Amino acid sequence: MQQLIFIANTVFPVFIIIGLGYVLQRLNILTPQFNSVSSKIVFNIALPALVFNEVVKVDISNIMDFKLIEYIYIGTFVTFLLAWAVAVFFKTDPESKGAFIQASFRGNSAIIGVALIGNASRAMLGKTSFMLAFVIPLYNVLAVIALAFPLKNKRKLSKIQVLNEILTNPLIICMILAMILSGLHIKLPEVLDRSVSYLAALTLPLALMGIGATLSNGSWKELPKLAITASLIKIVVVPLLLTTGAIWYGFRGGDLLILFILFSSPTAIVSYVMADAMGANSRLSSSIVLISTILSIFTISAGLIMLRSWGYI
Repeated sequence: MQQLIFIANTVFPVFIIIGLGYVLQRLNILTPQFNSVSSKIVFNIALPALVFNEVVKVDISNIMDFKLIEYIYIGTFVTFLLAWAVAVFFKTDPESKGAFIQASFRGNSAIIGVALIGNASRAMLGKTSFMLAFVIPLYNVLAVIALAFPLKNKRKLSKIQVLNEILTNPLIICMILAMILSGLHIKLPEVLDRSVSYLAALTLPLALMGIGATLSNGSWKELPKLAITASLIKIVVVPLLLTTGAIWYGFRGGDLLILFILFSSPTAIVSYVMADAMGANSRLSSSIVLISTILSIFTISAGLIMLRSWGYI
């Protein structure tokens, strides 16, 4: 019973809010214009504020874990190469190949991942937010490679554009600022601290409803074999492979929880945005986001039950 209560308290609130966004979109209460604006607010203001708010209040020396960062990078590269190999096996067209690869490795760790970890262990939220500073730039670089390389005859990969995207990412900027303030033990004035907290509080409800609203426009019929395969890679194969590896590597408790949630999170909605912007198959990306998000309710729940039953987290 305790296991079920833990899973319910961790997983269900996240997907209830996503479901609410889906319903509100279907009722035309959440309009496409609102979703577009709220998405910009989340990714440019609210989410950076959340990351800043969590990191600035912790001792960096307590959350700087190079072993964890190393494993996250290795796991992400392994997933990236696995997705590329599967895409080659399916002999996909260039537009679908890039979309398939990106959607198979790029998880929604910044929104769904943070929400799940916050529900499961508030104490690990600061460390999770810190890890995002290393994960997001890697995701961006690999995503550009995945989308641009198959279309190299149509587009050229610009190193300057990739570098600019990383350096101007609001999450990275806020993370660096928070690390500096935390390292110097500088506390924000109360008026600023409360303002940042208010902005941070916007992140999860606004972002999760936005995910639900976006899913209502997804398509189940676009290349089902590719969409289902990519979804299963993202929410079944990857977490099973990399969580097993993490256990063998010696991770336990909160660190293993972070790794499991990071690798089992469904495909990030931003993968659809990037695919559309770079001329890849955005409809395929949309389908993968939809399928992986819905099925992840069950796969994440099952994974948490097993890890807790076996005493790993």
